[in-house]
Amino acid sequence: SSVKYIGHSTFAGSSIPSLVLPETLTTLEYGAFASCKSLASIKINNKLEVISQRAFHSCTALTDLTIGTRVESIGLEAFEDCTRLVELTIPDNVIYIYAEAFSGCSLLKKVVMGSGVLEIGNYAFQYCPQLSDLTLGSSVKRIGHSAFARSSITSLVLPETLTTLDYGAFASCKSLASIKINN
Repeated sequence: SSVKYIGHSTFAGSSIPSLVLPETLTTLEYGAFASCKSLASIKINNKLEVISQRAFHSCTALTDLTIGTRVESIGLEAFEDCTRLVELTIPDNVIYIYAEAFSGCSLLKKVVMGSGVLEIGNYAFQYCPQLSDLTLGSSVKRIGHSAFARSSITSLVLPETLTTLDYGAFASCKSLASIKINN
């Protein structure tokens, strides 16, 4: 395949069951695969650097997500309302997780962030009520407003690099019993 570009909403609403983005793909535009209700598996290649805004928004069958080793940012609402996603590993190369990137992923239970993540945007994981197991990367500098609000996180280790913890970052986390601040 020699596909380098997938445009705005190109496959939005289609019934694709699985997706492996070709190694030649360098650009994935806004909403390219949004609302693909049958899309259960996504493998993002190792050339793509940006998962754009709403790229996979409301892919409600998504259970298997592999993020490529060159992705540096996960865009606004990129995976919002992917309601069947249970576990998520964010590789070391990701630097920014933008606002509402994974908001509304109602079955998400476990998130492991790589060491490259510097910023977690506002509402990034809000309304993930099953999220109980969170491992923050060692380089996080900012956790945005309501980033993990209304989750079920039980314990938390904040890295020594953290300089900004915006208001309500862990609001209504009723199961949060332990917070450790590394210094």
